[in-house]
Amino acid sequence: MSRPIDIGELARMLDAKAQILAPELLPRGTRHGNEWVEASTSQGGLGDSLKVNLRRGVWCHWGGGSGARGDMLDLIAYLNFAGNKAHAVEWAKRWLRLDERDPAALQQQRRQAEKRARHARDDDDSRRRAAMKIFLDAQVSIAGTETEHYLLGRGIDFRALGRQPRALRHHRGLAHPETGEIVPAMVAAIVAGDGTMVAVHRTFLERQKSGRVTKLKGVKDAKLSLGRYAGGAIHLWRGSTGKAWKDAEPGEWLTLGEGIEDVGSAVMLNPDRRAAVAISLGNMHAIALPQNIERVIILAQNDPERDKLGRPHPAKRALELATQHFREAGKFVQLSRPPARFKDLNDALTASAS
Repeated sequence: MSRPIDIGELARMLDAKAQILAPELLPRGTRHGNEWVEASTSQGGLGDSLKVNLRRGVWCHWGGGSGARGDMLDLIAYLNFAGNKAHAVEWAKRWLRLDERDPAALQQQRRQAEKRARHARDDDDSRRRAAMKIFLDAQVSIAGTETEHYLLGRGIDFRALGRQPRALRHHRGLAHPETGEIVPAMVAAIVAGDGTMVAVHRTFLERQKSGRVTKLKGVKDAKLSLGRYAGGAIHLWRGSTGKAWKDAEPGEWLTLGEGIEDVGSAVMLNPDRRAAVAISLGNMHAIALPQNIERVIILAQNDPERDKLGRPHPAKRALELATQHFREAGKFVQLSRPPARFKDLNDALTASAS
């Protein structure tokens, strides 16, 4: 007799069939590479901020009302049963036809699911190693490089502060995944709460005829990460204490924002305060802070109230989730916005310098 299937095994079996299951659960969605992207609300969907990674069988509703995420079993519960996991388990067993399978077929399905899970873990490890190699191959000092000139063009001068962030380096030549073009890049280490590097962030650069260094033009996205960074952050600045993240002193403040440029601008305005980059608003509520950091200033941008389809802008809900997350962790939270005529703090900083 075959042993009972636990929830972990059930989830792995579903994850292994994400390419079939995602279109069934979200029939109005479309495939984009390795992702299944839900249709917009105007097309009868839940919004294209709901995305399923078909390779890993994980998903996140970035603009959803709860910032929900998880595996395919969680997605079934989220979409079909208002989060009820027990009902999702029964549905999944029927969908997988587990009760109809003989012990040999069931054992084979288990082996296939576990094999796929190992491959996914191996792929994650491979990406993490590749990210580490990029960072280690990069030049430690950014002085005189395109990275420094790019930051200077954004009003960020770390030389004026007497040191550069340890998290930032300059790579002389990286291939942009979209075009294959080899260009210089600013690279940043994305680390977990314990300081372990989990991914790398890359800002691909180019020098204009005027001599000015900007983000690479002619590509869909000049900023890309490599590796899974959920819950990770770029520990950009150590503040006046100079101590590592885990050694933060009691009562410290932290400035937290989406991008390096925005957070770097905050550092220029207040170098005594510790600062970190969340990479995305949707990642903020997954970041765990050291106990000694008691206050968090979140750098909010002046996004519109609604998106182009008239829906509430996802940034609003993401900020609410982040604020709630840190308050529940016992932190005092404050939102900081630039003047209304500027999109973000970096826009305000560069405007004041010009």
